[in-house]
Amino acid sequence: MIQKQTGANTVAIADAIKKQLPELQNSLPPDIEILTVIDTSDNIKTSINSLLETIILALIIVGIIVLFFLGRWRATVIIMVAIPISLIGSFIYLRLTGNTINIISLSALSICIGMVVDDAIVVLENITSHLERGSRPAQAAIYGTEEVSLSVIASTLTIIAVFLPMTMVSGFAGVMFKQLGWMVTIIISLSLVIALTLTPMMSAKML
Repeated sequence: MIQKQTGANTVAIADAIKKQLPELQNSLPPDIEILTVIDTSDNIKTSINSLLETIILALIIVGIIVLFFLGRWRATVIIMVAIPISLIGSFIYLRLTGNTINIISLSALSICIGMVVDDAIVVLENITSHLERGSRPAQAAIYGTEEVSLSVIASTLTIIAVFLPMTMVSGFAGVMFKQLGWMVTIIISLSLVIALTLTPMMSAKML
């Protein structure tokens, strides 16, 4: 039985143990065989793979929906860019704070995948409306973003108001939910910044 220390990486330890098992087997009598009874790293790998599948499915579904309603494949590309960039911010947070990918962080990512495109879709739809009325791409990007910026900021702050208080909880609940609160807050904040900067910039260049 091998118990990891607090803060250690379960997957890395499990992989290192598996490399040592053949050597240990050779040192044992021939009638003794080493078998893995429980490997908790398998659950972590399964969760990560499930998250990757969720991200890929989200990209595909969001792409289809945006293409159906806006009718522009370039608009679909602009929206889909917001998802990975927003999620990258959460991994930077994990790296800087020394946290790891675990059930809580994976839950935060799963929660946010669908929400990160909300702001960008609202902004892009309004920019598209300006383009259809005959505005030049640069003008449509500027005025289209300005018109909905207050609404987008307000809706994002509403979500942050729900999750940010989780970062202030103390005790065991704080240990469980602090990381969730910070990750959702960071991801949603980044999605707002992307919707008000990168989305209109790409719209002015690509649409």
